Amino acid sequence: MLKNVFLGFFIICILLFEASCFAAVHKKTDKVYIAKNPQSIVYHGTKKQKDYVIVVEKEIQQLTLYLSGGTVKKIARFKCSTGKVTGAKNKSGDKKTPEGVYFFTKKFKNKYISDIYGIMAFPTDYPNIFDKNCGKNGNAIWLHGTNKVLKNFDSNGCIVLEDKNIFKIASYIELNRTPIILIDRISYKESEQIKRSRREITAFISKWSKSLETGTYHEFLDRYSDKYAPEIYWWNRWMKLRAGLKSEYSSFGFTTRIISISAYKDIFVVLADQILTAKGKSVEIGRKKIYLSFKNGIYKIEGDEFLTTFHKNKLIQKEKPVNISAVMLKQNIEAEAEIVKLIGKWSRSWSSKNIVKYKSCYSDNFFSKGKNLNAWIKYKKKLNIRYGKINVAVKKIVVENSYNKATARFIQIYRRNAYKEVGRKRLVFNYENGKWKIVEENWSKL
Repeated sequence: MLKNVFLGFFIICILLFEASCFAAVHKKTDKVYIAKNPQSIVYHGTKKQKDYVIVVEKEIQQLTLYLSGGTVKKIARFKCSTGKVTGAKNKSGDKKTPEGVYFFTKKFKNKYISDIYGIMAFPTDYPNIFDKNCGKNGNAIWLHGTNKVLKNFDSNGCIVLEDKNIFKIASYIELNRTPIILIDRISYKESEQIKRSRREITAFISKWSKSLETGTYHEFLDRYSDKYAPEIYWWNRWMKLRAGLKSEYSSFGFTTRIISISAYKDIFVVLADQILTAKGKSVEIGRKKIYLSFKNGIYKIEGDEFLTTFHKNKLIQKEKPVNISAVMLKQNIEAEAEIVKLIGKWSRSWSSKNIVKYKSCYSDNFFSKGKNLNAWIKYKKKLNIRYGKINVAVKKIVVENSYNKATARFIQIYRRNAYKEVGRKRLVFNYENGKWKIVEENWSKL
C-alpha cells in the first residue's frame, strides 16, 4: 500500500516537472515570437504619429495592412491578385508585378478611370530610380479595384483588390507617404535587430545631411556607392548659396527629417523631408527617397530622388530643388523685413492722408471688396475729406511668403476723432518689378 502511494506521488512529481518545463519553453517561445516584427517595416511613425504600411505577399496572394508607431500591429488582411507571370518585373509588357518599396502618387475614383479598375485606383511610383539603375522599365503599376471576379495571378502587373476591400483600405493611404511593399513572402526579424538598423541608418542619414550643410564635395560623394553616380552639376552653385546663407545667418541649417524606413531584401528605402532654415524661417525642399545598401557593415546610397518637391512654379522647376530653396529662404527673410517696412509706410500714409504715398503701396492689379485700385483710391479720398484726424496703428505682424507671393496678418487699431475700432487685417502681396505691392486687403472685427 505504502509502495503504491509512493509510486503515485513520484508520477505526479514527474508530470508537474514536465508541465513546468513545457510552460517555460512555451513562455520562451511566445517571448521570441512577440519580439519579432516584419523585416520590411524598419521605422514608420511614432507613438504620437502612427503610420500605415501595406505589404503584398505575391506567393500567397495576400495584402496586409499594418499600423506602425512604436509597435507594429496587423490591422487587416485581404485577398489580392498580382501579375499573371511570377517573378519580379523587369520590362514593359512582361505581366509581372514589381518587387520592392513603392509609394502612391495619385488617387483616381471610378468616374475618372475605366471600369476594369473598379471603383478606385492608386498609381505607384514604379519604376523608381533604383529600378532604372537596375535596368528595369515599364509603367502604370497601380493598386486598384476590379469589376470582375478576383482570381489569383490574374493581372498584367498591378495589384488588384475586390472593390469592397479597396474602399476599406483607401482611408489608410496617404499619398507620397504610405508605402506599399511588394515581396514574395514576408519574413521576420527580432525587434532589437530592426531597432539597431534604424539607429545605424538614422546616424548615416544625419552625416550625409551634414555633408550638405557643411561638408566638401568629396565628403558628400563618399556616402554614395561606386555603382551610382549622382547628378552633381548643381554643387558649385549650392556652395556659393550655402556660403552666403552661412555668412549672413548664424542660425542657417540643413535638415533631413526621416519619415519612414522600409526594407526589401538588402535594400533600405528612406523617405525623408528636407528643409532649409535660417533666422526663424524655413523652406521645405521636398520629400526625398533614398535607397541604401548594407554590405560588409557599411551603408551606401544606391540612388536618391525626390518623390515630391514643394515648388509648383513652372519657372523654377528646372532648377535643382536645394538651390532654389536656398534662394527662396534668403528671399523669405528679406521679404519679411521689406513687407514690415511697407506696412509701416502704408499705415503712416493712411494716417497722414498722403494719398500719393498710400497709393504707391498698392499694385495696379489690386482688387478688394469689389473695387479695383482706382475705385479704392477714390473711396479713400472721400473718407479723408469726410473725417478729421485719422490714426492707424498696427501690431503683432506675422508674414508668410512663398515664391513672389506673401501674406501679412496683424492687429489694426483705427482711430478717427473719438471713434476707435480694433480688428484683424490681412494684406496679400505680389513681388512686382523688384518691389512688394498690396494686391488684396481684408479686415474683420475683433
